[in-house]
Amino acid sequence: MTNKPTAEELIAVEAMTKKSIASINEKKLLLRTKKEMYKNRFENDEGWRKADKEYKEAKLRRTQEKLRLLEEQGMKQLDADIGTIGDEIKEEQLALSDWLYNYQEKSGSAMIELDDGKTMLIQRKYSVKKESKAMRWLRTHREKEALQQLPGINMPTNL
Repeated sequence: MTNKPTAEELIAVEAMTKKSIASINEKKLLLRTKKEMYKNRFENDEGWRKADKEYKEAKLRRTQEKLRLLEEQGMKQLDADIGTIGDEIKEEQLALSDWLYNYQEKSGSAMIELDDGKTMLIQRKYSVKKESKAMRWLRTHREKEALQQLPGINMPTNL
């Protein structure tokens, strides 16, 4: 049985999480600035611009040749097979994720031994992502609906 965290512990974890997100965002901004400086140095060099132009022309020729090869029937079939197999792998990886979660919950172990004797570590990965406009609208819409269901709360209709 797990102990419920205290309010102070939750506040501390939330503060550290927010501090970490702010630090990452600050470093991303610095990285963006440094990358722009790096890019500008190349763009301002005549030798680089000439080599880059030649590269782009060669890349265009390469793309044209690739498209010519992709018109062959055998290549079309290989391309379709590659896409199908890739999709199958993604589906199986999603299923595996669910199976590993269930295995870890039921066994209490963060490791699993495969049939060939190899031991694999089960990892969970967490991340944060900006809320999309659609999700933000949906969240606020649900909050408004929840408030409207409360007795004594009259929400303006123009919100």
